[in-house]
Amino acid sequence: MAIGPVPQRSLAPGQPAYSGSAAMAHVSGARPGRNWGRAFQAWVQSRGFYPPQAAAAGEDGPVVLRVTVARDGRIEAVQITGRSGSRWLDAAALSLFRDQVGPAFTAEMEGDSTTLTFTVNYRIVYR
Repeated sequence: MAIGPVPQRSLAPGQPAYSGSAAMAHVSGARPGRNWGRAFQAWVQSRGFYPPQAAAAGEDGPVVLRVTVARDGRIEAVQITGRSGSRWLDAAALSLFRDQVGPAFTAEMEGDSTTLTFTVNYRIVYR
């Protein structure tokens, strides 16, 4: 899954275009249904961006987060469990979740919350 839009300016040959992907895994609490998992990943993808400071510095890499989501979709907690090596990428990944409301649980999901490990893979693709 790509994270974030490609920059608006046109790129000269050899200049980076920006792409990313994300993966999630259930840790505890309500087990995500297939539909909710897809909706949650689509929600994250729609909010994704590549920080211009990291792009300018040629920084890429994965950020691993532990995210707790309430039944109504509120993000109750988010913390970095694996840093990318870039403060810009780490901050961008946190901002995808901090103080946000994602998709509410689907009917088949039992429990009040779910905790996920979410990996945002920021990578620069040279065109």
